[in-house]
This record gives sequence, C-alpha cells and structure tokens, in this order.
Amino acid sequence: MRVVVVGESDPDGQMRRRILLSKKIHTDDTPVPVQDDTREHTREARLWAYLGDEGHPYLVFEYSPNHSERYPIEFLKDFLGFLQCDAYPGYDKVRAIVVGCWAHARRYFFDAQKKDPTRAAVALGFIRELYKVEEAAQDLSVAERLKLRQEHSKKTIADLRKWLDAEELSVLPESAPGEAVTYVRNQWKRLTRYLEDRDLDIDNNAAYAARGISDIMPPSGLCRVEAADLHLGLHSVSLVL
Repeated sequence: MRVVVVGESDPDGQMRRRILLSKKIHTDDTPVPVQDDTREHTREARLWAYLGDEGHPYLVFEYSPNHSERYPIEFLKDFLGFLQCDAYPGYDKVRAIVVGCWAHARRYFFDAQKKDPTRAAVALGFIRELYKVEEAAQDLSVAERLKLRQEHSKKTIADLRKWLDAEELSVLPESAPGEAVTYVRNQWKRLTRYLEDRDLDIDNNAAYAARGISDIMPPSGLCRVEAADLHLGLHSVSLVL
C-alpha cells in the first residue's frame, strides 16, 4: 500500500511541471477557513486541487487567499491539454481545452426537482443513461470505451439536446429548471467533448475525490494518508503554500 505525504512543499515547482505534462488535468477548488488577526472570525481562502492523468499521477494543492481567477490562470498558463473542471468563469481564460462535468450539470436538475419534478425527472433520466454507459465501460479498454460512447451515448446526447431546445422555449429562465436548462445548453460543447476522446471522463469526480484530501488535513497542513484508501493511485501529493 503506497503512503503519500500531504503537506510537502514544492519549492522548485517539480510537481507542477510533472502535472502540466499530462494530456488532461482535473481541477477543483474548496474553501478553507483561515485565521485573520484583523477579524473576529476566520476568513475564507481556497485550496485549488490539480490532478494529473494516469501517466502523471500527481496531485498538487495550491493555496490562495481568495477565489480570484488569477491563481488558476497562472498555474495553468503553459498547459495546452484538456482541463476537466466545473463552470468557474476563470477557466474561460486559460489556454487549455476545457471539458465540462456531467455530475455538476446533473446537480442543477437534482436541485430543480422541488420546483418542477416532471422536467427534472426527464433530464435526470437522460443523464442516468449516460452514466450507465460509463458503468458498462469500466472494465473495457479506452478504445472500447470510446466505441461504446459513440454507439450509445451519442444518441442519448442528441435526444437530450432536442429536449433542452424545446424546453428552453417554455421554461421560465429565472426558475430552477430554467437555470438548469440554460446551464447545460451554455456548457454543451464542453459537456460533449468526452464523446470524442477516449481519455476524457464524463465528469470531474476525480478532482472532487482528490479535493477530499484537504478535508482531513489538520491546521498545520501536515498529515499522512493512504493513497490506496483514497482510490487515487497517486505517486505523490504536495501542498503548495
């Protein structure tokens, strides 16, 4: 069982450089409370997780004092591969090819169930079919996975797009289902990129899992974790402060 250390510094940027050699990078950020002597309460900083691909299985957390887009833009300025992420506006300014997250899109319709269960159920049904294909492809080679997506997911995607275009004409834009429809239509190109490349994932869940490491770090920023327990198969983890 591989043991990795969270909290090691990366003073020469070696870990960053290894991750940036990846074909794809998963990224996500999480809020962290930070003590501030000028305030009665903590302020909110961020940890940005950057996870390399299978050929570069490294994970870096970069700290930022706020949620400014300049931090991911700077980290990713030389990266020209695929970036799997959510719809944070800062990613619009990177040079990478952005790939959307169906788990994030699904959450919009999940939250819309309270206001419009019928529309939400239809959309969630389409997305469920996409995930069924991914589940069936788990033990296949990457080439076979792409073939399965082309044979099955592509049609579901086309049917979903027709439904979204029709619903966009009748749903209230400011409503929860309206926001869900708008989100998916606006992110459509990014959400469907995974159909064209066998190495891409349907969602950004790998980054969400990696981000969970930050939740177990004590205030000192140093701890030991079992990579196998986190199902990441990492070679090393570094916290960049």
